[in-house]
Amino acid sequence: MYVVIPFLQVQALNAEAAYCISGHPGPGTFIGFAHALLRRSGVSDAARIIPVFHTFRLRSSKAYGEHVHWMQRSSDRDTKRSRAAKAETQLDLPRADATLSVVMDLATECDGQRLHDAITRMRLAGGTIVDMRAPETHFEFERAIKSVPPGFFMQEVQSASDDSPFDAIVNACAYDAPHWITPTLVGYHLISSPTERVNARGGYPHAYADPLIGIVRWQSKTRASPADCWRYTRHGDEIRFETDNAFLLQSNEHKEAPHAEENE
Repeated sequence: MYVVIPFLQVQALNAEAAYCISGHPGPGTFIGFAHALLRRSGVSDAARIIPVFHTFRLRSSKAYGEHVHWMQRSSDRDTKRSRAAKAETQLDLPRADATLSVVMDLATECDGQRLHDAITRMRLAGGTIVDMRAPETHFEFERAIKSVPPGFFMQEVQSASDDSPFDAIVNACAYDAPHWITPTLVGYHLISSPTERVNARGGYPHAYADPLIGIVRWQSKTRASPADCWRYTRHGDEIRFETDNAFLLQSNEHKEAPHAEENE
């Protein structure tokens, strides 16, 4: 069955998918949100999800010709107690406001009212959920995605070559970019084994990891299919967020630049 959580309004969510990348949260954020929501609702199931963004606005302002982030600090940041508890090098995260819907693919049925009650006590990407519509349940994907307001979803992208994500983006945008593509967090590479640690979040085993940066392209929600649902998989020391419908990005490294006379 499919559960649709429509029109979540979230304020001050974390707009840093990984280091040096500011923008929308990656698919892992919504996989984690769905799993936490199901646990709170008493459902022992692993959801596959499609987040659909309706609006997304970085909290920034224009200065010196470029957009810069608003930096938010807690009120006790400059107190002696705060300085003792936090490293002076700690950075404030860029924030954003967004409206979005989440489609969850579940193997078992669940109670929409219990989901609603659980969501009101949760946060999404560190942001505050200020409003939402009642969850809906559907037994067909087409009906589920049709009930979602207009918006865009993230489609997985894989490079046809061995380019790094940065090179792949440069190659795709070198001339006539055919798609709206962005980098984001698509997984983690463990650099230590999960271990029980004091004050670990939720009491879960903790491990140190490096982020895996990948590419997604934005598509209208009308193009979504069940194969576009995101899930997490583990391959050895790598935890990846994947779908069954990755778009193959062709490299432009051998494409010749257009001649000047062709543009005149």
